[in-house]
Amino acid sequence: MNKRAPNPEDSLRGFPPATVAACLAFRAHNDPVALDTAIIGIIEHLLPKRPAQPVGSFPGSALLVEDLGLDSFSMVEMTFIFEDVFGAPLAQEELIKIRTLDDLRSLIQRSISSNK
Repeated sequence: MNKRAPNPEDSLRGFPPATVAACLAFRAHNDPVALDTAIIGIIEHLLPKRPAQPVGSFPGSALLVEDLGLDSFSMVEMTFIFEDVFGAPLAQEELIKIRTLDDLRSLIQRSISSNK
């Protein structure tokens, strides 16, 4: 059984409506497109500085820190949000290995799958 936050919208307060909708759509239907939209939306919202192009247009090989501009505070906050919203704990030993957007996507998908 998934350990999901009773109300994921609490963790997403202040996020754009499209990001909240994608998170809720994933939770309701396990839609992989909604999951990717949610991941991108959460990252975009937490960036200390907006990149020149939308995060969704970056390739999966984009580096979270160097290319997207995530800092350590944003990474920690992002981890808590993913855990609260998707009910999937992200192991610390796995988090330190994440470098790219695809690394993050894979970790979240594995965490969600193993938590079902």
